[in-house]
Amino acid sequence: MQILDSYGLEGRDNECGGIYRIAPPAVNMCRPPLMWQTYDIEYHAPRYDEAGVRTTPGRISVNHNGKQIHQDVELPDSPQAVERRQANPRAVPAGRIVLHYHRDAIEYRNIWLEEI
Repeated sequence: MQILDSYGLEGRDNECGGIYRIAPPAVNMCRPPLMWQTYDIEYHAPRYDEAGVRTTPGRISVNHNGKQIHQDVELPDSPQAVERRQANPRAVPAGRIVLHYHRDAIEYRNIWLEEI
């Protein structure tokens, strides 16, 4: 999920709300600079069988500033996930998020993770 200042832009996969190289947001819901943005993200992790073969892909739905911008988008496994599964087919990572930093000023507050 891309999080950056994209106010007034087209709304591409590499702009705010986009799922990089997978899906652009249905609409660009960015607020102007210096205003807080809200994201409600529902993520369903992929499932794997005993041999480490993916049986169900990961899926994501996203509301950005109160408007749905993604609904039940199928997510491919990342190259890193494929590599980890090959090294240890029974390893199932869980319970973490990663916030990637591109040297632009950004702040987060009120991050909640709820198991569904």
